[in-house]
Amino acid sequence: MRVVQFIGNRLARLYPLHIYTLITFSVAFLVINLELPTYRDGSFFTLLQQITFTQNIGLNPNGPTWNTVSWSISVEVWINVIFIVFMTRRTKSIVLFLFSILGLAVIYINTGHLDTHATNYYYVFNSGMIRGGVSFFLGIISYRGYLRYKNNPRLSNLVNYMELLAVIAVFLLLFAIVEKYSRLDMAAPFIFMFIVAIFSFEQGHLSKFLRRYHVLGDISYSVYLNQVTLLMIYEYTLPKLGRPLWTISIIHIVTLLVYSRFTYNYLEKPLNRISKRMISQFPRIT
Repeated sequence: MRVVQFIGNRLARLYPLHIYTLITFSVAFLVINLELPTYRDGSFFTLLQQITFTQNIGLNPNGPTWNTVSWSISVEVWINVIFIVFMTRRTKSIVLFLFSILGLAVIYINTGHLDTHATNYYYVFNSGMIRGGVSFFLGIISYRGYLRYKNNPRLSNLVNYMELLAVIAVFLLLFAIVEKYSRLDMAAPFIFMFIVAIFSFEQGHLSKFLRRYHVLGDISYSVYLNQVTLLMIYEYTLPKLGRPLWTISIIHIVTLLVYSRFTYNYLEKPLNRISKRMISQFPRIT
């Protein structure tokens, strides 16, 4: 695939919903607070970053802004650019693995845990970009493992046990982390590297059962970007109606899923198709 085509397809996938949720967040914030949000890095400057997908590459060291969860979408875009420009099928998995180890070592030395987004290490390297790169490189290794073993007949005999072990590993990690910030979460990227590969085979009982709920995967991007705006609305309105926190949580989850199904069907998918159609008409540039 051409570089421009690949990057264009990623922007077509990510940008329309990102802009939509940026607008809905801003409107909701304005209605609730009677003003737009202000940030230490500057409201106009951070808004411009949101529009250009540069909100988490090291330009705003004071943390995520506007629709805060979109920090990782910024990271995803630029990690994809690095991927398509600098990596090929000849890039060895051991090289990717060593880069991941190096990235996690930098985070561990400077922060000690993975809960970091916008910190700039040595004035140059953004912690969110490092996190994204580590997981993306491990994801490539996971995908290569899937391609190598997907037709292996021995796999079907082991996959049920592997899925069970993967789930146990996640719960052990969750129960082992008793503090908000823990060194143990540095193991999470490696655990999920194996989980993604194991469940992608879809040969075990658990993965076959989960496959019927693929709609949750379809709408996951909408869920991710819609969550902050809806939560902000409910935290403002429901306490005024005397609703307890557990009620807010249930209402938030249910309406978030319903609303995200709507944005996926009527905004995300059609805007993605339109954007791809426009990009396909660009001049061919290698």
